[in-house]
Amino acid sequence: NMNLCQWEPFLKASIERCPVSIEAAKNKTVHESYDWLKTMPDESIYDGARLATPDEAVNYGRGDGIEKALTLANILLARMEHEELVLIIDDENVVLRSDRDYTFKSSKGYQKEIKLSRPALQITT
Repeated sequence: NMNLCQWEPFLKASIERCPVSIEAAKNKTVHESYDWLKTMPDESIYDGARLATPDEAVNYGRGDGIEKALTLANILLARMEHEELVLIIDDENVVLRSDRDYTFKSSKGYQKEIKLSRPALQITT
């Protein structure tokens, strides 16, 4: 439940411990990965305030916009080690900002701006 915990450990696990999503996208370009995530149903496997990890979203083939954006962030950061990403969650609108904006929809109702960067994962909320 993201209302009851700190986001940083969840984000760290989502970016550093989710190899299934990276493997599933290994033969896809970034744009193809984005399109693939957009075709998935916009439904989390979890009700309410809980969020799925990128690997859970890929394994179940669906995800809330925040989960999809984190999955794309995981893929991008695995490929581009010096990339800096900004995840903007504004209620139903989710934007993952990289060299361009990748947009998703969320039903979780959060308001957050999170910076994600490597090589040593740094998270700023």
